[in-house]
Amino acid sequence: MYTNSKGDFFMNIKEYKKAYEAYMKSNSMNPSWGLSKAQRAKHIFEVEEPARVAVTALMDMYNSAFKAKDAGTLISLLADGGMFCGTDPSEIWDKKQISVGWTEYFADPTLEMDYTVDKREIMIAEDGNSAIALEQFYFRLFSNIQWRIIFHAIKSDDAWKFDFLSWGFIPLNEDLGKINMVLE
Repeated sequence: MYTNSKGDFFMNIKEYKKAYEAYMKSNSMNPSWGLSKAQRAKHIFEVEEPARVAVTALMDMYNSAFKAKDAGTLISLLADGGMFCGTDPSEIWDKKQISVGWTEYFADPTLEMDYTVDKREIMIAEDGNSAIALEQFYFRLFSNIQWRIIFHAIKSDDAWKFDFLSWGFIPLNEDLGKINMVLE
């Protein structure tokens, strides 16, 4: 018997097109089965997955350029009207300001940009034209506290760009007391 379970199986293994086909076959046999699930699967493979692939590629380009200290490539990944925030409360930049900062900062030949992303999460908007993402990593050059970058990416004219970045430290909750004692 052909039921929603085959579609559910394909959804669980992230084979969204096959899930859609299974749900539609199920629905053709019994109209009370699968139509809303089929629509969800179709949305994922037609809208969300292509956007996720594009945002992943954008984030990979960002990390490669950052590690290579390639300010030009980094700047090309930013939207013109964006906001870019550093770790200090005073560090809120527009594209021109962060461009100048990166260009000057990366000119230091002794600066080594070494980190490995430990966690990446991407959430695609329903329309597939924007995404919120985050990455977490240890950047030992600056701190033994883990870093988190929050990204907002937008699709415009078939190109993805970042219109928001925010860098921040994310200490473990158990370390907050120690940090507060040091700051007193």
